[in-house]
Amino acid sequence: MKIKLKNKILFETFDHYVLKIDLDDHELSDNELLTIRINKNNCEQVGNAIGNTTRKWILNDYPYAEGYCFRNGSGQQVGSCWIMFKGGDEKLYKVKEADSFIFRMEVDEEYQGRGYAKKIMDHIFAIIKKHGCRNVCLVCARKNIKALHLYESVGMKIVDHKFFIRLLDKNIPYYSI
Repeated sequence: MKIKLKNKILFETFDHYVLKIDLDDHELSDNELLTIRINKNNCEQVGNAIGNTTRKWILNDYPYAEGYCFRNGSGQQVGSCWIMFKGGDEKLYKVKEADSFIFRMEVDEEYQGRGYAKKIMDHIFAIIKKHGCRNVCLVCARKNIKALHLYESVGMKIVDHKFFIRLLDKNIPYYSI
């Protein structure tokens, strides 16, 4: 539900599942994706992989979040993903429930349906594991059946059902239903 006034969202509600995976047994499978960490030098070239908040983090050397772009064997950017590590914004990203949290996982529209989402998740899991994290969480809208299927196909399990409210661009923390 959204309430808008002159194209400004005043109030919005979100209904999500929380998914989690234990990474102890995860090994990076062999696939052609090239992983590029987003940094100050390349943040202007990564298109929609970076937003206002994530750009601010990169430019200010925020130590708890990392963003990555993924390119296929031909060099085209096929998607991106962000990771929040413990110590980051726990109210918004729920990292107090896990060692790390995945957010803004996207496959560029022209590359959807080609198996890139699973390959990106595979690389993200490997990156998270290299950071010494044993598990990872993410939230997904309950009505996003396609994404839920993807996450479950890579071994993530639904561990909770959460609801949150955004009021005047401020997130009110998640609550269990």
